[in-house]
Amino acid sequence: GLALRSSPFQLTALSPDGSALVYAGFLAGRQALFLRGIGDLESSPVPGTESATNPAFSPDGTQLLFIRDGAVFRQDLAGGTAVPLDSVNATAWIRWADDGRIYFSSPTGGIWSVPALGGPVTRVLERDSASGERILSLQDVLPGSRRAIFVASLGQATGKVFTVDLRSGERRLLLEQQTRGAWYAGRQTLIYVLADGSLWAVPFDPDRGVVTGPTAALGGPASSMPT
Repeated sequence: GLALRSSPFQLTALSPDGSALVYAGFLAGRQALFLRGIGDLESSPVPGTESATNPAFSPDGTQLLFIRDGAVFRQDLAGGTAVPLDSVNATAWIRWADDGRIYFSSPTGGIWSVPALGGPVTRVLERDSASGERILSLQDVLPGSRRAIFVASLGQATGKVFTVDLRSGERRLLLEQQTRGAWYAGRQTLIYVLADGSLWAVPFDPDRGVVTGPTAALGGPASSMPT
């Protein structure tokens, strides 16, 4: 039978229209990404995704990004060979935004972007070495691709949550608490996971990139790997 893979990386992705789920698993000893329609009983392996992690859908849901051995690949769900994105070296989070660009966290600790169909890599934000930052973990790109959410850590698995303006590079602190992950859930709500694994929600304006109300506990423990 099919077994889910265990990993510190993101292993699932929900399609933009909510109709399908991609996840990492094993079948007959084969490790790959699998596609399952919401409501379907069976999953099917996605060709060319052996040893892949960190899946992310294209905005139209027809293609998939994933990371394998530090390299980012683009795979058409209709078939064909996975296409590597040259010069893109990602550690974990990747997001295919609605502005036609792919945003990712790099081994150097910064956040970068590249055109989805290929082109030069552009630095979005560098870590603040003066404050001791070592890792900037991209979490989400907000609708309209004006801002992104990231976690800045001093080397541990948790950190403070910020937004960054993708045009100017200006950052804004959202959450002081040590957080494992955060993502925009729609309906002006930000979901985040604290260091103790508890799950929280807070009202959030994605257009201005600001928290607009008090937090509310949703439960815990929870995974820090949003879809």
